[in-house]
Amino acid sequence: MNCDTRVIVHTLNGLGARNMLAVLGQRAQWIPFPELPQALRTLIGDPKSLLSLVLPGPLIGFLMTLPFDSANPLHHRQLLVFMMVTAVFCGCFNSFREIVKEKAIFRRERMVNLQIVPYVLSKLLLQSVFLVVGCFLLLSIVSVIEDIQGNFILHYMLLLFASVASCALGLVISALVNSSEKAIGLVIVVMIMQIIFSGGMTALSGISKALGVF
Repeated sequence: MNCDTRVIVHTLNGLGARNMLAVLGQRAQWIPFPELPQALRTLIGDPKSLLSLVLPGPLIGFLMTLPFDSANPLHHRQLLVFMMVTAVFCGCFNSFREIVKEKAIFRRERMVNLQIVPYVLSKLLLQSVFLVVGCFLLLSIVSVIEDIQGNFILHYMLLLFASVASCALGLVISALVNSSEKAIGLVIVVMIMQIIFSGGMTALSGISKALGVF
């Protein structure tokens, strides 16, 4: 029996089974994204929720191609703007309930050393997985039906980054309120402000340009 083995055996004998479980429980809290497996199992067990996370983007993408003709420069610009708006809305609306709906569970698990940063990052990471798929389907459908100029990968990365940033904003909103009803009201205000001051609808100047930075 080598030295390392003797140390392990001595530790097991000294601590006992109950103490070892407590030690392992404390160490498990430091595993990255400890809430991710449970959240993933919950979503997989609810196909309707799963579809609601993925389908809105490509469905809206198909619908937005009906009134627009990408051969028209103005329509082409509007298509790009509406794809970005769709990605931002999907990101925020997918996440704005994620924390507030679990406030009671979160407070209880905080008492047993649940770490805030891994908890929030697990939410963001899981939502980002669906945004990767949703943004790809959105851009693919629009690109197949309409002639979208520019690099596909660049358009995709811009849509994805915007949707993930919007998802993080949705999580912030979810953490600030104490009910889903308050969250939806705040999301609507924030999203409309994002669209108005994005610069995609019209050129900004003066105070509106300053507000557009935020």
